[in-house]
Amino acid sequence: MTESPPQGDELAVCPHCKTANQPGIIICTSCGVRLDTYSNVARRMQSRQDQQNIAMLESLNQDAELVVDVEVEISRKKTLKLLFIVALITLILLPLAWVSGAGVTYWRQIEYQRLVRIYGQGEACEKKADHLCARVAFLAVYNTRNDFRDSKQKLINARNNLSDLYLVKGQTHLAVNEMIEILKLTPGNPFYLEKLFSARRALAEQYVASAKWQEAIFQLDQALELKPGDANTLSRLKQIYNQWITYAQSKRDWLSEIWIKRERDARFPQ
Repeated sequence: MTESPPQGDELAVCPHCKTANQPGIIICTSCGVRLDTYSNVARRMQSRQDQQNIAMLESLNQDAELVVDVEVEISRKKTLKLLFIVALITLILLPLAWVSGAGVTYWRQIEYQRLVRIYGQGEACEKKADHLCARVAFLAVYNTRNDFRDSKQKLINARNNLSDLYLVKGQTHLAVNEMIEILKLTPGNPFYLEKLFSARRALAEQYVASAKWQEAIFQLDQALELKPGDANTLSRLKQIYNQWITYAQSKRDWLSEIWIKRERDARFPQ
């Protein structure tokens, strides 16, 4: 069925380009389409275009569904692979963890037995009054595990007994070293502070007897750190300076004499 062009004096408006044509015109003078058939043709073309669009959308939907299915399958395979790897690692690590834990427990037991053995050696040395042997044993135990039994007190006792032995033998410098180590284990202990003070005084006298004046002065200075302002120690320190001056004079070491006097006068102003 065709559309009839407008009759009479009515202008014919082109449905395609909207140009106003003279009455009775069949073909648009502007774009050349037939005015009587354009609408039907346009509708058929639009219908065909709609069908093509619908077909394209269906094709795109199918492609999209295919892509989604492929991605889901890939994701599923990756998940299964990851789960397999995790399960495999778990199977490997669980025995290793058990073996490792058992190994740690084993070595702890070995270490404990070793400490028990060394501790027993220290006690045996203690009974024989072998204080050096006892100190070595209890020190080894304490350095490995400072909370093992009463190894700390055992070590203090061994060092104290050893310092007494050194004092008896006249090895005062070794006794001083032992008491310094004891005070590291029990800082501020008044008993050992007093003992170290007396040992430094005694060591100073030994150095004086050997004419080691600077060493003697150093020991008295260290004793004064333990008892600041101790009158007897200060008095003895001044005496040692005077003895040193006399010794320098006997050697006719005039430069040393001048230097010693300056140091003495700086410390003990008249």
